[in-house]
Amino acid sequence: MIKLYGSPASRGLRNMWALEELGLPYEIVRVIPKNGDHKTPEFLAINPAGKVPALVDGDVKMSESLAINLYIGQTYGQGKLWPAGDDAH
Repeated sequence: MIKLYGSPASRGLRNMWALEELGLPYEIVRVIPKNGDHKTPEFLAINPAGKVPALVDGDVKMSESLAINLYIGQTYGQGKLWPAGDDAH
């Protein structure tokens, strides 16, 4: 299952939107920077820069909300959020 690290008050909201639009199952793992959650060893193992949002999908670990949305679109959104096949001109 996809895990999205962040909070609705972060740029992770745009990633949640993409996941919801595609109807993908995912888990939100709350990471609240003002609580220091982004500096824990567990989170730094996912994103060494300590920034939210971050995404884990199997062996894939990513950060940066736009890069995450591009990954979601290319991986799961063909013909939905992302143009299908050769139509991407």
